[in-house]
Amino acid sequence: DLVAFGDDSLLRALNVFISKEAIDGVVEEFVWWLCDTDRVMNTISHLSPHQPSLPLWFWNRTLSQAVLKSSWNKDALSVLMICHTPVKNAHAHIDANSFDFTAYGKTIIVDPGYYCYREQSERHLFKSTAYHSTLVIDGQDQFPYVRSFAFGPQKEGRITNVVDEGWYQQITGVHRNYEPVIHIRHLFLVEKSFLVVVDEVQGAENNLVSRIFHFDYPSLSLADGKVVAQADTVSCVCVSFPKAEVRTIESHASDFVDLMRPTTRLVFENRCEGEGIYVTVLCPYREQEPAVSIDHSLITVGKKHYRLVLDDKGCRLGR
Repeated sequence: DLVAFGDDSLLRALNVFISKEAIDGVVEEFVWWLCDTDRVMNTISHLSPHQPSLPLWFWNRTLSQAVLKSSWNKDALSVLMICHTPVKNAHAHIDANSFDFTAYGKTIIVDPGYYCYREQSERHLFKSTAYHSTLVIDGQDQFPYVRSFAFGPQKEGRITNVVDEGWYQQITGVHRNYEPVIHIRHLFLVEKSFLVVVDEVQGAENNLVSRIFHFDYPSLSLADGKVVAQADTVSCVCVSFPKAEVRTIESHASDFVDLMRPTTRLVFENRCEGEGIYVTVLCPYREQEPAVSIDHSLITVGKKHYRLVLDDKGCRLGR
């Protein structure tokens, strides 16, 4: 926009998130493409940050994914959820109703990445359902992994709704790849401070339901009915209902081809007959760990109470 129209508004918005020096570094890579280098560099040197007026949610219906944000600053909480099957390209992963979650500049729940494109065990592992933050039935992928760039038959999976109630935003996704079992997931970003994950399971026949949360932390601690991901900068407390078998699995995420770093998957497991409702709260924090509890439909974070409502109108929160 600056080069074509003399408009520096996008650069000023970018300057909210990164320094002028970092912007300089990017511009230097493309300096030979610029017709008026002096004007561009002079504009950057006099930039002042400007907070953009942008929406806090986005629903891409074509790709069937949605994003929620608490704000447009560096400390924002943000969550991305995807539910798009059958997949339209072989680069996709087996990850309907999966999400990643960032808070205060730290990734809390991470997408594992791709690691490699070679035909080897890690290729399947990084694309598998169990390596993503979603729900697994009977330990199986949502649909067959055939080879590096090929999948087997798939059933319908879509983001079905995005809601903005002001004090919370919500994404709902539904997929049928485990039929007769149907998985409905609701994500709530609440009061710009924590995430509620509600998983509905329908049509189960004594199936093992595994809820996977892929934490971007090398280890987790389990005690007193809660799970804590601890770090010097940003930590996260995780509480789930109903009572489940809980375990952690040493895992990895990949930011670059052929490189991986340590992460940890958290797994909650329950047997389900007919219908099941599972509620998880993820509450990030910097210093003081907040008190978090779930008692059936009542969620308590700190001194505030929230009521989860599930009826023929769908799923929503009250307070």
